[in-house]
Amino acid sequence: MTPLLTGKRGFKLIIALILIFILSYPSQSKIKQIEIIAFSLRAGGVSSIHFSSVSRFEGSVDCGEFTRGYGFGYLTSVAVERRVNDDFTIGIGASLIDRSGDFTIDSKLPIRFVEAETPENIKIENRLSVNLSYFEADIEVKYKVPEYYLPLPIETFGALRFAVPIERTFTQKDVIISPAAAVFKTTNGKEREIASGKIQSINNFLLGLTIGAEHRIKFNKNFSFTQRLSFDYYLNDVASDVDWNIFGIKLELCLRYGLFESIILPSPLEPSDKNGLNNR
Repeated sequence: MTPLLTGKRGFKLIIALILIFILSYPSQSKIKQIEIIAFSLRAGGVSSIHFSSVSRFEGSVDCGEFTRGYGFGYLTSVAVERRVNDDFTIGIGASLIDRSGDFTIDSKLPIRFVEAETPENIKIENRLSVNLSYFEADIEVKYKVPEYYLPLPIETFGALRFAVPIERTFTQKDVIISPAAAVFKTTNGKEREIASGKIQSINNFLLGLTIGAEHRIKFNKNFSFTQRLSFDYYLNDVASDVDWNIFGIKLELCLRYGLFESIILPSPLEPSDKNGLNNR
């Protein structure tokens, strides 16, 4: 008879038995991936709501009090994050953000067309457009919401922001809303600029707060895609000579890259082993 473990057939059988033994043997440890640091590149949009009591500032024309303004702008930012533990992450970031907005006041004035027998009211909108952009730095703390509260990987965050202005200009104009046939004599059009320039009284430093939440989708071990929704508010006035603040709603898309290290965790003792130890 030919021996069972001879030649190539016997060698293959030995290798197969060794693999079966290794795969079936219970592991005594587990490997856990711990994120050391992460880098993020973000882009998105911000809807800004301006609350103010602006009637005029240096260089503008007093046409009444502007109390509310609205604007939409874009932002880009970078951030570095480090996980403190399984629940908390701390990070720092820098961003360029457009906080521009438009304020309007409506007024009506009586006019008489040459061919008309009676005067007609003309509706004029006084429009103040402010072009504001800021460089912002922030310190952020994130908290990972436990999965038993939400079925999605959600993290909430809060941040302290520091902002300095980059652009601070304005344009003020009158715009004829109605009637359709009315135009300004000086421009032969429906708009006329009445003032423009740099807003001299803009504060050179703003302090703000942010709260929000983000959802992360992992591509692989290192790369993930994140969506962030946040709300922010400045704690001091935009300008030094008027009451003026900005509330923002931001939506950002983020590409995130994380670096990990492997930690070997010992497996917990089996029940039989625990009993054995207790009986000793």
